[in-house]
Amino acid sequence: MFPCFLRASKKVFLQIHYEFSLNFADWFNILVEDDNVSVTIDDNFTPIIRQEDYDLDISSGFGEWTPSNAQFNAINHATTINGDPWPNNPQSTLFLRKIIQNEFFQNEFAQRTCTFGQTIFAPERTEYFIDSLTARVASEIPSLINKFDNVPADWYMWNSNAVGGNTTTWNNNLNNFKNFWDDRLDNVLSNYEDYFDYSGHFNLNINYDEMTNGTVVLHTNEMKIPFQYNGKYFDEVPIRIKAIPKDGYYFLHWQETLDTNSVINFSSSTDVVLTPIFLENGTVGNTDLNEKTVFEVNPNPANSTVYLNYNNSRYADLEIRVFNVIGKEVFVKNITSGELNQQIIIDVRKWTRGVYIIKGIVSGNEFSKKLIVWKDSFRLTFKKIIIPYTNYC
Repeated sequence: MFPCFLRASKKVFLQIHYEFSLNFADWFNILVEDDNVSVTIDDNFTPIIRQEDYDLDISSGFGEWTPSNAQFNAINHATTINGDPWPNNPQSTLFLRKIIQNEFFQNEFAQRTCTFGQTIFAPERTEYFIDSLTARVASEIPSLINKFDNVPADWYMWNSNAVGGNTTTWNNNLNNFKNFWDDRLDNVLSNYEDYFDYSGHFNLNINYDEMTNGTVVLHTNEMKIPFQYNGKYFDEVPIRIKAIPKDGYYFLHWQETLDTNSVINFSSSTDVVLTPIFLENGTVGNTDLNEKTVFEVNPNPANSTVYLNYNNSRYADLEIRVFNVIGKEVFVKNITSGELNQQIIIDVRKWTRGVYIIKGIVSGNEFSKKLIVWKDSFRLTFKKIIIPYTNYC
């Protein structure tokens, strides 16, 4: 009689649980009124509230279901409108389907996925953690296999014993786990290219090391990347790249493009190298020192006032010295770095007409410009001389 009583009690319990779950769900839905939120009741009658979202907890080479394969098209799975009621019903994929239509989000989403696959989930990194964690539990595996050997069938998970039932299967599972990360990125690139209609991908090399005096981060979340980073990214899809100088240094430009913006939205369809150039505060790069970038003189010729504009004044001091034709210094002025586009005003009204040499000294580099000073009387005299000569001819 006792076994019959247990079976009957179990049926009564299941029926009560079923009816309670339905009534509780109806009550919950009335209160919450949100199709993206659902509730279930566990065996202890505890409510389990679920925010509907994309769920792929059987990935990474687990092997029992298709989503665990490295070839699985996760972007299609996460945006489908015809998915299973759980875990990716139309409500759970709605948010990603809508927001991915935004071009800025789509670009960031796609290119950031590439960086995740080649930094956090890079094969060499995942293999390191797999091996290190395996080593920590290796001594426990034989006893675990023995402990669960010949257990009742309902203890099994998918007809398999603990860790696969033997050390050979255990090691095979570990190898599958490693192989998943070896193969995953290329499949993601291919899947994204098909989904977003991208034309392909290019290789990006960020050329910097511990001697560069700065660092480089990617995307709006400013992900750190290792030295001499190489990564695959989608063709002609902007990727945000930021150069950050160390204390006491400033960003000059990207060596290959000469772009002086430390933050760029870079895109390409061919393999490319980007090298950030950082310089110590108070210095300038020799490759960028020329007459135009160091200082400009206007007007030239001049007869009253000369304006000398210094374009690099934010980063380096400038010493200006002016000499006449016999080498006598007639003017000297220093500009201290710290502000952009500083200006020197030179009054030449009392200077003798003629040619002067302006020397600018920046970080030990010397540059010269000629300045012509003229007077109105000089021009009048010149005209008086020319007119008789012309009449004579």
